[in-house]
Amino acid sequence: GMYEHIETKVCATNGDIDTSSVLYFNDCFSSEFLCYKLVIPYYSTTGSNGDDINIQYTTATNTVDNTSTYQRSLFFIGTNRSSYSIANATAAYGRIWSNHYPNDAGGMHGEIDFYNVHAPVINGTNTDRGSVYRPFLKSDLVGYRPQSTDGFERQMGLIRYDTSRADDYFKGFAFSFSSGGTRAGSHLSLYGLRRHA
Repeated sequence: GMYEHIETKVCATNGDIDTSSVLYFNDCFSSEFLCYKLVIPYYSTTGSNGDDINIQYTTATNTVDNTSTYQRSLFFIGTNRSSYSIANATAAYGRIWSNHYPNDAGGMHGEIDFYNVHAPVINGTNTDRGSVYRPFLKSDLVGYRPQSTDGFERQMGLIRYDTSRADDYFKGFAFSFSSGGTRAGSHLSLYGLRRHA
């Protein structure tokens, strides 16, 4: 009851909701909301074993921002691991899943939370801090990893876009993957926590 539905994407046939291996959520960020939650009951692709699922923010022109300051960290817990592992990097994209299993029986499930993408007006007060906005997101996903660990995994991540922007710069986000398209049956729903004053 706290979050308001913004948009749902559901794939009826392979690749029908993405463009050239990119799935866009355009124009979904607004100063009407405080933060956002993407719920992923099931998401998979038709690509190859080991493909990664990356994420980038989009601008007012629905263009992905590929500034090379996405700082990311993924924390891996697996059924066939005797210990956890961590992967860190800075690149022109963030990463929400490493080594995807593109199969009807595979895919990933979980949630992604977005913060600090814009400045809402609350109780008549504009919270805009100037051109200093650097979004954070945290992801918590489960799925199968078909690479050397050969096991089911929970991958928890954080991504910081570390270049300052104006509060109205970020308009949405996009998933990108190495090959193929979104697999039929995939469905994702985006919700926003609306300001009520």
